[in-house]
Amino acid sequence: MTLVRILQKAGFSSKLYKVITGKNGCLLREMNAVEVAWIVSLSILVLKLVNVLFAALNVMNKNNNAGSKQLRTTSFLRRSRNFLRLTVTVLTSLFFAEAIGLPLKPIWTSLGFLTIAFGLASQEIAKNFLGGMNMLFLKPFEVGDLIQVHGVHGVVTDIGLIHSRVRGRENEVISTPNATFTNSTLVNYSTRKTRVLRMTFGLYAKNIDQLLKISRMIRESLESNPKIDTTHQPPRCHLKDISLRCFEVELYAVVLASSTSEFAVEREKILAQVYTLVNDSGAEFSFENLELNNIISRRSNKP
Repeated sequence: MTLVRILQKAGFSSKLYKVITGKNGCLLREMNAVEVAWIVSLSILVLKLVNVLFAALNVMNKNNNAGSKQLRTTSFLRRSRNFLRLTVTVLTSLFFAEAIGLPLKPIWTSLGFLTIAFGLASQEIAKNFLGGMNMLFLKPFEVGDLIQVHGVHGVVTDIGLIHSRVRGRENEVISTPNATFTNSTLVNYSTRKTRVLRMTFGLYAKNIDQLLKISRMIRESLESNPKIDTTHQPPRCHLKDISLRCFEVELYAVVLASSTSEFAVEREKILAQVYTLVNDSGAEFSFENLELNNIISRRSNKP
């Protein structure tokens, strides 16, 4: 009360009221102190409850989820918490203005002019905001996806309204404006369910019949592999070229693997199987370094 009386006697309350409303009056006399106290207390309580609720949800997310699903849930919880905080703050400000006797119509008019000025002065921010809304609704990618766009390659860790974060190959965090994702060509590697295995290798064979038999055995092995797509693009293994050095054989297969690690495991199994078939057939691989080829041959002949 002492502070209120000092402000009234100093004329601060009446001057502030005239600046805001353009009318004569006293801001502190128009204020409903009980209502203001309830509004402030209730807003603080709601913000505390929001923090406690989302802290509990984050703990549940860490305990129940892992990998990309945990990242997506964490990002969603962070955006939801920020949105609720902003909503509570805006509503509290409006109720507070009404409780202290400020007319809301001039405030809305002033906010309208400020919004227009802000939009004209910050077009890049507006583009990034619209880009963020586009990604939230159309979802060209999600948190945890591996993407490449405009020189940025990595895993998405967070999608914001203005900027999005990507963790790069060197484990660095790249903050990219959302307009980059909407104005550039984007490749989402996580949406593909298959990966292509294409390779060419050289063989030493005794005759053409042995070579054709090896290619047929490799092709049949690929067709019987449950991790190879045989419906849309059947696997191929054929003689590609004949050179002075060796016979060149081309292998093509579509592997049912979405992640890089899964594809690496399946590729290793296929290569090991190809090596076994070639070795059992009595043929040899052609290496660029003949000395390396001789070393491998000597080791294979040891008892």
